[in-house]
Amino acid sequence: MNVHVKRSEKTNARIELIKELYTPGMSALDIANAVAARTHEQLSRMVIMGIYARNRAELAEYPLRAWGETKQSAKLKRDRRHRENDAKRERRRLARIQREAERAAAPPRTRKERKAPEPSEAQAYDATATLKRLFELGARECRWPITGSKADTLFCGHPSTGVYCAHHQLRSVGKGTISEQRAPNDLRRHAA
Repeated sequence: MNVHVKRSEKTNARIELIKELYTPGMSALDIANAVAARTHEQLSRMVIMGIYARNRAELAEYPLRAWGETKQSAKLKRDRRHRENDAKRERRRLARIQREAERAAAPPRTRKERKAPEPSEAQAYDATATLKRLFELGARECRWPITGSKADTLFCGHPSTGVYCAHHQLRSVGKGTISEQRAPNDLRRHAA
């Protein structure tokens, strides 16, 4: 059932005004602004789109431009995106230069050397060990192997806060390879 609704005179007047003001490439917002300039009646682009939706056949010769459809608007978006990316790159470059300048100006860091005990000290300390088997050790006793092999291994047994007592902790950590020594600085540099 096709019901025909009679258009109001106001709508007819608006349609005639749209036809009169129309130029190719106009958007609904452009038409709304042109109508407002002519009649001092504030219309939104949605009102214009509604008129177009209800009167498709009559306004078919006056097509609306879609939002962002022109080449110029696409070029403007692309140019803005390039400017933003260039600005980000420049900010990163300046930040990198500033970090390098701060590193160069900073005094060199002194490296704390943890010195392992001398071999004679190590032998003297191991002589004071309680020498226990692994199953005899408590949770807070040093697990540094002193003598024996496999099931007959005897361990230090001195009080400890971790796996080893303080003396054996120093002996367990060596200077390391060159790459191991550089690793903390490399990590800091890559994280920045």
